[in-house]
Amino acid sequence: MFSNFTIKLKLVFLTLISVLGLVIMVVFMNQSISSISQLEKADKKLIELRADMKNLRIIEKSFLLTHNIKQKQKFNNSLATLRKNGKELSNILKSNNIDISKLKQFSEIIKAYEVCFLKVVSKQQIIGLTKNDALYGSLHKEALNIQNIVIDIKFYKLLSSVYELRKYEKDFMLKREQKYIDKALKVISRIDKNVSKNKKDFTNEQKRDVLNSLKRYKKSFITLTNTEKELGLKPTDGLNGKMEMTINKTTTIIKSLVKTLKYEVQEIKDTKTTQISIISFIIIILISILAIIIGQSIFKSLKSLEIATNELKRTGKASNRIDIINQDEIADISKNINEYLDGIEDGIKDDMRFINDVENVMSRVEKGLFSQHIKVDTNNPALLELKSTINNALSSLKSKFEILNKILEEYKSLNYTNKLELDDIEKGGVFECLIIDINGL
Repeated sequence: MFSNFTIKLKLVFLTLISVLGLVIMVVFMNQSISSISQLEKADKKLIELRADMKNLRIIEKSFLLTHNIKQKQKFNNSLATLRKNGKELSNILKSNNIDISKLKQFSEIIKAYEVCFLKVVSKQQIIGLTKNDALYGSLHKEALNIQNIVIDIKFYKLLSSVYELRKYEKDFMLKREQKYIDKALKVISRIDKNVSKNKKDFTNEQKRDVLNSLKRYKKSFITLTNTEKELGLKPTDGLNGKMEMTINKTTTIIKSLVKTLKYEVQEIKDTKTTQISIISFIIIILISILAIIIGQSIFKSLKSLEIATNELKRTGKASNRIDIINQDEIADISKNINEYLDGIEDGIKDDMRFINDVENVMSRVEKGLFSQHIKVDTNNPALLELKSTINNALSSLKSKFEILNKILEEYKSLNYTNKLELDDIEKGGVFECLIIDINGL
């Protein structure tokens, strides 16, 4: 696979794979951290939801105690915050493929809770937010009107019944029991009967005013008590009971969501940790295998170069060659060495041909033939210089022997007029002795 790659390209490839593996690990770890961070944010949103629910309960209780209509706006504001946090929590859970059915159920219960609270506020507005408001005000006004008329006519027995009626009214408001409604209605019937039958203590106008006021009082009282029954005479009855039951469901759901989210967070943490470990292990194995393959490829080239150079060192033979395994920088070096060895081997062959020619020429010189010259050329400058020297020497020897032979031919003919003269000879040498001896004849 990597035989045609240069070492540089192999190392670049290994580096790129390592960097890519590291990038994959970093990206995956960032995604895992992001997922876990989102789930931790979801946990924070759950805490905020619980705080929002507590705030709604505080507003609810505050309204039930103070009947302050401003609590309605506070309730709506807090409810808007709760829904915003619920929507953000829903988005986080959906993005992490966590079931949001319980959160939807929570939203439905909150909607029912809102309806109950607004109905409670509406009913309370009918009853009256203050003593002088709505049914509260009507009861107080009519009772005060009857009381004033009775005081004016000094009908103290009837006044006692009016006080008794107000007492049952107050008892009902405080204790919220049906028996006080029944007692109050009995007193109203008794007052109505006493006033209707009384002809001496009231004028017709006064009687009419008392009976009309009593009628309006009764109507307001019945409406008030029925409205209070709708709200609930006990904490578990009516709208109050329904609202309490509804809000308890939200507490249960939030606890379940907290438990589910805690489990999901831990499961995702474990899953991400396992995935990161597996991916890291795979990447490390792949990089290691790749490094081993590339290392072996480079090692084989170096080993081949080492074997060839050791063999060349051991034998000194230029015929040995380095095996080219890959196409890398080591292969280029091996090729250059092989080419260099080719040049040496060619040079040795040329030198051997030259030496053979020299041996042949010298062999003939040894036999007295000086006309033969060295003809083979070589790329070795020293041998070329030797060739020139030998050939010149042979030519010089041939010329000297020719002159010597000519003089001897003349002497043979008894012509001793010419003397033997040779140029470029060493004093004390063989030719000088020969010249002296011949010229002495």
